[in-house]
Amino acid sequence: MRKVPYEFVKKTLLGNRDGEIVGKSSKLIVTGVGGCGKTQLMLNFMKEHKLEFPVQIFIDGSSEYRIRADVVQSVRSLGIEHSKKEFEDCLLFLSSQADNRARLLVYDNVDDPDLDLSPLLPRGDSCAIAITSRNDLLGVLLPEAHLQLDIMAPEEAVELLLHGRSNAHNFADQDRIDAAAIAEALGCLPIALQQARAYMRQTKCSAHAYLERLSTSRTKLLRRPIKQQLDARAISTYTAFETSFSRLPEETQKLFRLLSYFHWSGFPLELVAIGGKYQFSEYEETDFPHGDDFYLGKTLLQDIFLRNGEWDVTDLDMMTISLQNYSLVSMLSGVGTLLLQTHPLLHEWVRTCIPESEADSYRSAAILLLAFGARDDRTPATQYLASHVTHMIPLLKNSSMNNVAAFTSILYENGVYQSAVELQETVVEELRRRPDTTGQILSNSLGHLAAIYRKLGRLNEAETLQQEVLRLKKEILGERHLDTITALSNLGSIHYDLMWLKEAEASQKEVLKLRKEILGEQHPDTIEPLNNLALIHRDSGRLSEAEALQNEVLRLSTKVLGKRHPHAITASSNLALIYRDLGRLNEAEPIFKEVLKLRKEILGEKHPLTLTASTNLALTYCDLGSLSEAEEMLTEELKLSKEILGERHPETITTLNNLAHTYHVSGKLHEAGILQEEVLKLRKEILGERHPSTITALNNLASTYEDLGNLKEAEALFQETLKLRKEVQGERHPHTILAVEHLANIYWKLWRLSEAETLLEEVLRLSKEVLGERHPDTINTLTSLAITYRYLGRLDEAEELIQQTVKLNKETLGEHHPGTIASYHELATVYRESGRLKDAKELQEQVLNDRIKFQGKTHPFTIVASSDLAAVLRLLGMLPEAETLAAEVLRLGSEILGGQHPTTLLASYRLAAVHHDQGRFNEAETRLRDVLDSMQKTLGSKHYDTTATMLLLSKVYRSLNRIDAARELLGIAQPIIFETWGDAHPQYTELQEIVSTLQNLSSASNTRPSSHVQNTSYP
Repeated sequence: MRKVPYEFVKKTLLGNRDGEIVGKSSKLIVTGVGGCGKTQLMLNFMKEHKLEFPVQIFIDGSSEYRIRADVVQSVRSLGIEHSKKEFEDCLLFLSSQADNRARLLVYDNVDDPDLDLSPLLPRGDSCAIAITSRNDLLGVLLPEAHLQLDIMAPEEAVELLLHGRSNAHNFADQDRIDAAAIAEALGCLPIALQQARAYMRQTKCSAHAYLERLSTSRTKLLRRPIKQQLDARAISTYTAFETSFSRLPEETQKLFRLLSYFHWSGFPLELVAIGGKYQFSEYEETDFPHGDDFYLGKTLLQDIFLRNGEWDVTDLDMMTISLQNYSLVSMLSGVGTLLLQTHPLLHEWVRTCIPESEADSYRSAAILLLAFGARDDRTPATQYLASHVTHMIPLLKNSSMNNVAAFTSILYENGVYQSAVELQETVVEELRRRPDTTGQILSNSLGHLAAIYRKLGRLNEAETLQQEVLRLKKEILGERHLDTITALSNLGSIHYDLMWLKEAEASQKEVLKLRKEILGEQHPDTIEPLNNLALIHRDSGRLSEAEALQNEVLRLSTKVLGKRHPHAITASSNLALIYRDLGRLNEAEPIFKEVLKLRKEILGEKHPLTLTASTNLALTYCDLGSLSEAEEMLTEELKLSKEILGERHPETITTLNNLAHTYHVSGKLHEAGILQEEVLKLRKEILGERHPSTITALNNLASTYEDLGNLKEAEALFQETLKLRKEVQGERHPHTILAVEHLANIYWKLWRLSEAETLLEEVLRLSKEVLGERHPDTINTLTSLAITYRYLGRLDEAEELIQQTVKLNKETLGEHHPGTIASYHELATVYRESGRLKDAKELQEQVLNDRIKFQGKTHPFTIVASSDLAAVLRLLGMLPEAETLAAEVLRLGSEILGGQHPTTLLASYRLAAVHHDQGRFNEAETRLRDVLDSMQKTLGSKHYDTTATMLLLSKVYRSLNRIDAARELLGIAQPIIFETWGDAHPQYTELQEIVSTLQNLSSASNTRPSSHVQNTSYP
């Protein structure tokens, strides 16, 4: 029994409880494709509920004649007093309440869309009426009582296949696996499942054997009628399909045959409208002469969709209504277009029924219609076409190269780059074999292939191809032709992706010079290289120059094109990105808001560029510390991106990555890790393991492992990242240099300080050579090396380097940039470690004031600065002040970041440390136990802060004379610290000191609590 549909029938006809008839006039409409089990469902209901409905009349609804005949025959059979009644008398009787017996009338197979059923139904509320039909549109008459009967649930299908077998309760797992495979192969269609069950029962073959037969004799099996069944008609699956198909108008039959060449799900009706707009005869681009298949397909498309040579969308509407009349398709709402879906078995059957003499015409027409969907401007159909292209690729043999090129374009637009490159390589190979008198077609196709290589991260191959494109353009068109200049610009863009910034800058300057001379300074195409140069300056760390150029781009774009032109809006967005890099977040935020507003107004909320604008604003919120707003925006954007672009589109995966980043910053490290693992998996599948974006995903996952304290796992991933960066991008690529720095940072966290120092010194040398001394990445490397010197105890050298970073950041980023403030923060830490506590306090107060002034009191960085100032106050012995500030930090952290955020947990730890120094051991113990539990859950047992908490709690136990508890906790901490950092790490030294003091104490001592040691180390 199909539980969900059956419960709907019961509720509609009986009410919520068996035996309680809510209203005798209950009506039910059950619709679905032939063979989905409509009749069987109602027969089962009638059988189970004879008591509730003593009078049951089953009526053949295939025609008005059959309805009249069955009603008359059924009423006359109720008693001799009715034997003379005609149809109208019978309806009058059924409409009356002459007796108290409940009546159920089932009008079965009311499939004729032209049949007016209303005059053939009893009036009043004396009967419950159920109608079964293939006409899905009947349900519109009674939507609240409309059951759209679809396929069976997989588990129901398996039970149906296995039901009635002699060993029904003793099936092996393999039997269920085979039954599930049969159900999947048959699309869980009830009539096909019943056929399979009947065949297995009659022939005594196993599910596995039937599965083998299905793979070799599918058509024969599905044409075989079900026999020896008392409760069903002896029809086959294909007979049920034929019955519906034969009733369709001729044009609709042709449409259904055409659809059988597409994938069975998600066909966008907008695609037909696009073809109709161009009379089913115009590609977006035509680089090749038309072949016979073009004319063959065009003729059939025009025959199906044009009336008297004219396109009218209402003709398509009529055909889709016909298909719905027999439930042959389902209509689903897509984004901006309706989608058609057919049951896989029905879809397959239609294809097999196409006469062999017409197969080429339908194949050509389907390919051509899909190719018409390749448009320069994104249409509502675009996002739904890639699955159909993938489905049709095997049909492309001997097809026109125009179709292959169009399919490539569709795949490219949908981010399916691997399949796109295979098709485009086919186009290029074909062109290289053909004589091309102009060379134009080849150069254009090579340019398309280079663009796909670029998306796939195959940048060296893209660069080689684009060099060939540029050479061909120069030979054919000359150096000053606009197409040649565009080829040079594209080469510069590839150099930019390769981080060959000098070459990229030279190319874009040449493009700018030529376009100024040919087009003039204010032409939109002249403004483009200015924008590209601004991006190059930005990535070169020359942010002031980038800002000046981008302001000029914005001025010109607004003047020439207007404020609402897409290029002007993009220029605004790029300027905001530079402001963000400069740390001027309060200037960036309103620009991003305005960009998002304009994108929504002009393009709509669901356009990809609108999603990009939303991303930029969300990431700015993240930088501003407005983490909940950022997370909310990115969550909504991810939902929209999946809906608009698809779950596997590279832009959707980037949004997933951005959400993971926000989780990371919010301290939701486990959630971030889960998302980053998904990003890595998807990028490997879609872009390949060696794509730069995949390597970045690997790096991001390693960073999360690092912050979770899983340093060994992080080290392994960073090693893999570095290996891939070297192989794919080269040893001197900025991303490779950064990968070395990440690995070095792991080394100093693992207390492998000499290795870290060696690596960082090499990174610094390379970074100076490749990026320059004043590049932000070079300055960051200086900071990492300074931290390593600090851990090595070489505090003078650490201070010298940090002073350099302060100076460089002030000069390149400005006095109040977050990066400059961070340098001051690190300098304060060096002062603290050097014992210069007053200097540390003074500088840390300056850092805190700057954080409050420029980033706000509730920004996460401000909370960290407050926490570190509380640490300095504690070391100075200013315990009341330290306690007050630590408590305020804890309050803010809990409110802004959440109680489980690492910064909040650290604040709670530091407050407990103050309590320890004040001798308030019981308060310290309570707090530390909670902190330790939370840290183990949030950060893991191997995190530095977690083990530091263990050490401080063991000291509290010692001070409380709970020696056994202290030893037990140290026994847990000792192997973690040793295995993670080794015996030279300060935490291991501290642990040994605590153990040593415990050896002098008896676990049974009744003496007063021992004196506590102030200024213990902590995170």
